[in-house]
Amino acid sequence: AGGPASSVFNWNLNGGVLPPGLTLASTGVLSGVPERDGVYTLSVRATSNLDPNATATGDYSLQILARTLT
Repeated sequence: AGGPASSVFNWNLNGGVLPPGLTLASTGVLSGVPERDGVYTLSVRATSNLDPNATATGDYSLQILARTLT
């Protein structure tokens, strides 16, 4: 997400939860540092800023694994 076309769309969390420490910007950029491992199920919606009736949703599953430092 988050390229030149990202300003045409408004992105938001439509259901589920993001892992603690991550955020979804309205530009579609997922950022941050996850604080807990686990599997997180969520739904994301993109709505056109040009036509509010034009939307798309996607369902995702994110698996966060703890890092092992050596």
